[in-house]
Amino acid sequence: MPESLAGVTLLALGNGAPDLSSTFSAVRAGSAALAFGQIIGSASFIAGVVVAATTLAAPAYRVSRLSYLRELCFYAATVALAVGVVLLKKLTPLLAVCMVALYTAYVVTVVVTTYAEEPCGLARQEAEPGHVLACHPGESVEGLPAPMPVPGVDEAWDASDERA
Repeated sequence: MPESLAGVTLLALGNGAPDLSSTFSAVRAGSAALAFGQIIGSASFIAGVVVAATTLAAPAYRVSRLSYLRELCFYAATVALAVGVVLLKKLTPLLAVCMVALYTAYVVTVVVTTYAEEPCGLARQEAEPGHVLACHPGESVEGLPAPMPVPGVDEAWDASDERA
């Protein structure tokens, strides 16, 4: 399983299961405000504190701008749906379906963009243990075409470059 797929499914489930449990408990206790605040607070903590702590602990990690933009766009769309719930003062079945559809679209987008960005890296992940797979720019791997660079997007973003 590619790391990107594991990250947006298995690891997300492991991270979100306690949130699901505490949100159900809060709703059953009649505290919708606590439930909603817990969801937004948890997401904000991960988006802010976890990213900042990771940057401070491992300042040389690199993230492609396209990946970062993809994550930011889906996060913004998720927040927009949450704002819809607040404005309507209820979670309608349509909004609930939209939330699940947005997550499904996110998973599909992560997998597709990961294969498009890094066919060599994915082929290496799927190779048998101990098998070395050579891949160079312009070379196709197992029938996958090499990605074409997009100026200004495909350059990796180095978090340490942003610190002053």
